[in-house]
Amino acid sequence: MTFNEFTSESLAGQRHRVQKAGMEVSESLLTFSLVYEDREVVLQLSEYYTVEFLKIKIHKIFGIPPHQQKICGWKKIPENENTILQVCAEQGDGISNLTIRKSICNNMDQAGMSNGLNNTDNSMEAESSIICITKLLQQGLDFSKITFHSCTLGNAINEACFSPFRERKCRKALLLYLHNEEDRFSSAFCENLNNPEVSKILKESFFLLGWSISESKYETVLVRALNDFSDLSDLTSLVTKKNCSCDTYSAYKQLS
Repeated sequence: MTFNEFTSESLAGQRHRVQKAGMEVSESLLTFSLVYEDREVVLQLSEYYTVEFLKIKIHKIFGIPPHQQKICGWKKIPENENTILQVCAEQGDGISNLTIRKSICNNMDQAGMSNGLNNTDNSMEAESSIICITKLLQQGLDFSKITFHSCTLGNAINEACFSPFRERKCRKALLLYLHNEEDRFSSAFCENLNNPEVSKILKESFFLLGWSISESKYETVLVRALNDFSDLSDLTSLVTKKNCSCDTYSAYKQLS
């Protein structure tokens, strides 16, 4: 069985063409051979998707929750779930042969799952961030200078503000961007992101997470995620009204 994220005619090593800043550019489709027990599935994903998004797809295919997945066979072991596939997978005509194993969930795994969200909510929340990344690429954002992550809001806050792997001085504020390509703010925001001075500041001081809010099917999930954090709950009206905007969340005061 073969899954293809873009077209049914794409082959390994082909490049998906998109409009970027008025010019046609391309991004690679990476090919994965996923093996779990006696099943094998071939999957193609954009090079800009993340390990977390791959885990979501594995969950849909094999029924293994992301927190129970052990993935072996990477070209380069990813640092975390926010690592883009371009960094850790085979490029061009190569195929990443990944073996999936299911681990036994312990109490710590269960505790870290998701700020009250179920697996379906997690999947839709992450998919919304993937769509935002794709649309920013189409609007001309230069991803060589700036990184938007694909993950849940809870994971983004933990990674940016509370991760034990970050020294206190290296922790960042979260910048949450709500994207609606029909809003004029989105074009201005994207242009500013391509400014070298702005992108440098953002890269050094902020953990960037974007949500696509133009599609109504994500509204309930995104509102629920925001309501889990009192400092961000005021943004729920922006989601329901589909107003493009950005806001920040910082835990520095709580950590000092």
